Amino acid sequence: MAKPTKKTILICVMVFLGGLILFFPLQNLKGVIFQKIYDNTGVLIVAEEIRPTFLGWPGIEIKNVNVTLPVGENDLELSSKTMTFRVRLGGFFVPSVSLSFEE
Repeated sequence: MAKPTKKTILICVMVFLGGLILFFPLQNLKGVIFQKIYDNTGVLIVAEEIRPTFLGWPGIEIKNVNVTLPVGENDLELSSKTMTFRVRLGGFFVPSVSLSFEE
């Protein structure tokens, strides 16, 4: 039996990584992710659906989201139909965060 070529191995690895990105069960990790954010920052996030987004800079898109921010003694509540969180490289290769709300 002949060894697979480098091209065949590269194609298999790319198909595996592409399938992992597209079909990764983010819904199962949603509670863990939101709990860690709440434990570290005090920001409470409740959402219906979470999925990766690839248009423009890669990030995470969250559907029907409610965010509660602790501000002093009061809480600031934000609600949106869609929230997009993206991390990108800014000036001088410093990471920057972009957060956008729709409706």
